[in-house]
Amino acid sequence: MPSASSRTALFIDGASLYATAKALGFDVDFKRLLGEFQTRGNLLRAYYYTAIIDAVARREKARFLPDGITAANQLGLTDAVPAKVTVHTDARLRPIHLDSLVINFKPTAPSRLYWAGRPAMRIVQALHWLHDMLPAGGDSILQRIRRILDDPKQGAAIRDDLRSGLDALPAWMRELVTGLLQDADHSNTTARKSFSRIAKDAIRGGDDRSARRRS
Repeated sequence: MPSASSRTALFIDGASLYATAKALGFDVDFKRLLGEFQTRGNLLRAYYYTAIIDAVARREKARFLPDGITAANQLGLTDAVPAKVTVHTDARLRPIHLDSLVINFKPTAPSRLYWAGRPAMRIVQALHWLHDMLPAGGDSILQRIRRILDDPKQGAAIRDDLRSGLDALPAWMRELVTGLLQDADHSNTTARKSFSRIAKDAIRGGDDRSARRRS
């Protein structure tokens, strides 16, 4: 049995734990779970990976739309951590309690779930929540969004999704997003021209070296 002086860090895979509990038909009492590990030694910290919302969406085959503060936090656009998360959905589900965090599922009309599950979902939700903060901290927030739109893995899908859904955005956000997309297009065009120039210089340099060797 571990001694009282042993140190422990607890890492919980939220998605897997939720799926297992759901399959076995019971709820997890996280306070008791933490208390159990505290009896086994010095519990330094417990981490809970909250990919749980995505896991629930897959399991229930439901459309989910996170609230604005949650989306902004997930994108790194705010340091604010919600104590209560509201998820708009077309399913009826019980709240999930994760120690001090509560995830509420709010039945929502299909007309309000347009962005649910789409690549640009979190960008749109985050901008709704950040609207009043943009005049004061707009430069740093927009710079972070530009980096997301320029991301080599997911940026193109998000940009294409925003373009196709521009008409679904409120007027103020449509104008803002249009400007961000223009910035992203300019950035990518400049990057492609720069890469092309570097590639041509490299090829030209290789041709010159080959010519010198032949001579």
